[in-house]
Formats: sequence, structure tokens, C-alpha cells
Amino acid sequence: MRTCAFCKISLPIGRFRSRGGSRSQHLRSYCRSCEPKYRRDRLLANGKARETYKRWRVSLRMKTLRIYGGNPPSCACCGESENHFLAIDHINGGGNNHRKTEGYQDIFPWLSVNKFPLGFQVLCHNCNMAKGFYGRCPHEHQRIRLKAVSN
Repeated sequence: MRTCAFCKISLPIGRFRSRGGSRSQHLRSYCRSCEPKYRRDRLLANGKARETYKRWRVSLRMKTLRIYGGNPPSCACCGESENHFLAIDHINGGGNNHRKTEGYQDIFPWLSVNKFPLGFQVLCHNCNMAKGFYGRCPHEHQRIRLKAVSN
């Protein structure tokens, strides 16, 4: 047994990668399941790497918004096009459950890894929150009223 330096859990030696030797002293101090977290934390601790990560994430976010919201991206409900106000929405709802079952915190890398699947759209944060809280956006109510008045 060996204790992981990252998660502090005592695990069998087989759960640790080797640093090149054959004895237990040559094992890494963090377990196989903590390795990606350890690498990410180490990467983000480096200033230059952190800036590279931020640029990559902004680039991926814009690519995703363009794929789902057109070029330039805009809200599918109200037409808002300010990038800072835009978000990805699950068209049929269930975003919270989807995040829990898939185990991601940031949807942009998940969408990229899964080759930008169908079932998502771009909404502004206001429309997205209204859809989540009330089932549909107030803009839909306005469109229904305008349609009824024009008929």
C-alpha cells in the first residue's frame, strides 16, 4: 500500500505509475487517477502555460459559439450578439443532469471531444436562465402575442 500525495488515499502499489525503476521507491507520489489533476494543477501554476491555456480556452469557446450560433454568433431567441453574454444551451433541457452524468465542468472541451453533437444551441445568459427557471423565455411570450395581434 502507498498513500497518494494528491488525494491522500492509501492505495495498492499497482495504482501508481513507475518513474523508471522496479522498486516501490521508484513509484510516482500520485496515483493514476490523480495524474491528470496533478498535471493540470502543475500546468496552471506556470504563468506562461496558464496564459497559453487561457488563449486556448477563449479560442475553443469562440469556435464552439460559431458552430452552434453562426458567424458572428448570436442568441437563437433574442439575437443578442455580444460574445460575453452568450452561453451554450441544451435544446431539450437537462443540462445539469448531463453535466453530472458526463462528469465535466466546462462544456466547451466536452463538445469539442465529442465532435460538436446535435442538441445544443447558443442563447444569451438571460434567455438561457429564463428557459431554465420558467420553461421558456419571455421573448417567446412576446412573439406569441405579436403573432396573435397580427392575425
